[in-house]
Amino acid sequence: MPLSLCRVLIAVLATGLLLLAAGCERSASESAADTVRPTSTPSAPATAGEAGTFEGASTPAASAGTPRIAFASLTHDFGHMSETETRTTGLTFTNAGDGALVIDKITTTCGCTTAQPDKKRYEPGESGTIEVTFDPSGPNEPGKPQRKYVNIVSNGAATDNGVTSIAILADVEAFINIEPRFLQLGTVTYGQPHEADITVSSSDPDFTIDSVTASNAHVTTEVIDVPTDTDSETSLTDESDRSPLTKRIVRMHIDAQAPWGGFLCWLSINVTGRPSSDAARKSHLVKIRVQGQVFGALGADPNAFRFGVQLGEEFEREMTLSHGAGMPFEIISAAATCSAVTEAQVETRQLTPDSWLLIFRATAGANVGSARGVVTVTTSVNGPEASLDLPIIGVVRPK
Repeated sequence: MPLSLCRVLIAVLATGLLLLAAGCERSASESAADTVRPTSTPSAPATAGEAGTFEGASTPAASAGTPRIAFASLTHDFGHMSETETRTTGLTFTNAGDGALVIDKITTTCGCTTAQPDKKRYEPGESGTIEVTFDPSGPNEPGKPQRKYVNIVSNGAATDNGVTSIAILADVEAFINIEPRFLQLGTVTYGQPHEADITVSSSDPDFTIDSVTASNAHVTTEVIDVPTDTDSETSLTDESDRSPLTKRIVRMHIDAQAPWGGFLCWLSINVTGRPSSDAARKSHLVKIRVQGQVFGALGADPNAFRFGVQLGEEFEREMTLSHGAGMPFEIISAAATCSAVTEAQVETRQLTPDSWLLIFRATAGANVGSARGVVTVTTSVNGPEASLDLPIIGVVRPK
C-alpha cells in the first residue's frame, strides 16, 4: 500500500475515534443531569387551620364570618328624675355571630345624650358596654316621658342600613316650671315701650330667683312675687306628694328705642331651691328665647335678608315692605352695605300702591364667616320710618 494512502486512512480513523469519544461524554453528562435532585426544599405543608402559603407570599385575610350585635334590651328607662340631674348607664351587648364585630360610630338624637363604647372591635362571643349619659335639657309634659335614641352603626346590625337603635326614656320633672319656655312676642309697635311676663314657679316655697340677665340692650327685667293660691295648679310631683306651687313673675320691659325690624333676646334665669322636699338646695340656670318684630306704619316680610351661601356664590334674597294701614307710599332710594359679600345691589319694584318688593343681590366674598349688614331704604312715609335699616344676616361657608 502506498505510504500516502496509509496516512489518509490513519487521519480518518483518528477523527472517528475523537467524534465517538465526544458523543459518549455528552451522553454521560445528560444522564447525570437526569438524576440530580434540588438542594433546596419547599416549606413544610400548612397544618390544619393555617393559611397554607409559602414564605414571602401575602397571607389572605381570615374569613370574615357573620358578626351579630345582640343587646339584652333595646330600651333603657332612667325612670323619674329632676331636670337638674345627670344619669349614666351602661348598655351591655354581645357579639353573637361568628365574625369580628366592628362598631363604626355612635350617634344620638339630641345633644342631651352622649354615648361611647369601651372599644371598637369585638371577637365572636365577646361582650362590650356602651356608656350612655343623659343630661335633660328640660322637663317633659306630665305623662309623656322623654324618648331619645342611641344609634349604633356596626357591621353586625340586623337592619339593612347597619343601625341598631336603643330607646332612652326618662320622666323628667321640672326643677322650676317656666311658662312659656319660648316667648313669641308677635309684632311690637315701633317707638313705644312694651312689656311681657314669664311665670316661674316651684313646689319649694323657699325657692329664689337669684338673677335674670337679658342679651338685648333694650331689655330690662324685674321679679314680682305672686301670692300662693292653694287652689291653683299644683306641682308635677308624684300624685301622693302634690304641693301648691310658689310663683314669681319675671317681667320683661322693652324700651321705646328698640330698633325697627326683627327682635331677639335670651333671658337667663338663675334659680336656687330644693328639687324635692328631702333634697339639698341647688342652683339651676334656665334660658328662655324671646322673639318677635318691631314694626310701625311699615312692616317687612320676612323681617331680614337671611342667607347661607358658599365662597364666590352669586345669590339674591327678597323682602316685601308694606304699609300696615294700606296707605300708598314710595321708596325713594335703597342701598346695601354688607360685610363678607361683593357687588351688593338692591332692586326695588312696586307691587301695589301700599307694598314694594326689594331684591338684594350679591356675591359671597373670599372669606368664610358670618355676614352682617343693612339695606338702607328711604321712603315717603313721615316720621322715623322715612329712613329704615333692613337687616342683612348671613353666613359664607367653604365649598
